[in-house]
Amino acid sequence: MLKSYIFKLLAFTAFLAAANYSFAQLATVKVDAPANIAGDYYGKIAGFGPADAFSVSGTLAQPDDGMGSTLGCTITNDISGKVALIDRGTCGFYVKATNAQAAGAIALVVCNNAVANPYTSIVMGAGTGDPALITIPSVMLSYNDCVKIKAELANGVTVTISPDGPIPAAGEACETATVVPGPGTYTTPDMVSGLGGYAGHGAWFSYTPAANTLATVSSCGGGIN
Repeated sequence: MLKSYIFKLLAFTAFLAAANYSFAQLATVKVDAPANIAGDYYGKIAGFGPADAFSVSGTLAQPDDGMGSTLGCTITNDISGKVALIDRGTCGFYVKATNAQAAGAIALVVCNNAVANPYTSIVMGAGTGDPALITIPSVMLSYNDCVKIKAELANGVTVTISPDGPIPAAGEACETATVVPGPGTYTTPDMVSGLGGYAGHGAWFSYTPAANTLATVSSCGGGIN
């Protein structure tokens, strides 16, 4: 089924991700230290809490329920002023964010537990919770990224989180590229992105018209809705 989206703008850039067939805003979790894992790690911003215009810096800290669990379903240790690093599973994402916020965390990073798809992350939903009650940024990172980061927690991992995903260069689309030379209809195969959702597929589409006009982005088959 063909679904079209029309945007009236001067510059159009959108990331279309397959996760739950919905738009996904990427975030950058920049590891500032230690040096051996320093760099940018990309994840997805939750469907609750701040989504743009934020920048949070702090030290990662794992919660504890008093019995060694890092799931964040109950938090008994002090993580005030820290960026909570919580594992996916058992309780809902909204519960994890609520608990981290109540424990004084300034942001939340959830580690995906999808071992079979270790490079993927998903958009975390609030379920029946009120998204407006979460005031700290919440981001999910892939399983593999978290394994790398967790290995250095004892050495103190400091991060800066911002709603700035990777910016593609002209003609670049994740791991593959499709050049759009001008007005017309174009078809492109699936582009594997490691940042995609459930299936790990995603594509960048960028179009800058010379004047105020209409740009149409369409998808069919799996469909973006």
